[in-house]
Amino acid sequence: MGWLIAVFVVAMVVGPIMYLKPSGKEKRLSGLRLAARKAGLTVKLAAIPRLDPEPADRVSAGGEVKQPELSCAAYQLNFNTELVVDIDIRFLRIPEKPTVPVTETFAGWMLDPNKAKAWPTSTQGVKVVLHAIAVNAPDFCLALAVDSRFLSCYWLERAPEDGPQIAELHDFLRNAERQILAAIG
Repeated sequence: MGWLIAVFVVAMVVGPIMYLKPSGKEKRLSGLRLAARKAGLTVKLAAIPRLDPEPADRVSAGGEVKQPELSCAAYQLNFNTELVVDIDIRFLRIPEKPTVPVTETFAGWMLDPNKAKAWPTSTQGVKVVLHAIAVNAPDFCLALAVDSRFLSCYWLERAPEDGPQIAELHDFLRNAERQILAAIG
């Protein structure tokens, strides 16, 4: 009987410790985000509109229309200088088979209606540059956003922590930053 009590006490002590131990997925994400921070990127958890939801995701049981979202991470590059134009815009990659109405802005991309200020006339050059940037975006990039402080790429973080995605993302965002700053002048 004494050994049963000892096993119970050990289980009570070890159980919560094992519960707090990070899983393999949490370790991988932590490593991925650490690599991003070392590369000069910031990471923010975010959600973007889902363009290919199932019918059950679009309407509740009571008939209420829902706006399905996709949880992802935004890897952001801080502009070295604050942009002189007032811009806050996000483009969404159009999935192969969208199940909601989409209006294509660029080939394979649409303007996010929830995150788009009117284009100032002084940013016409930025429109052209953003098209070129979107065409060259990594395949894993689900959305691109530009505001006066950050250039962001939204993705699902489905990569090994030592994979090439962070370096590819960093190089892509740095190149995009140079193009945007050159277009603004």
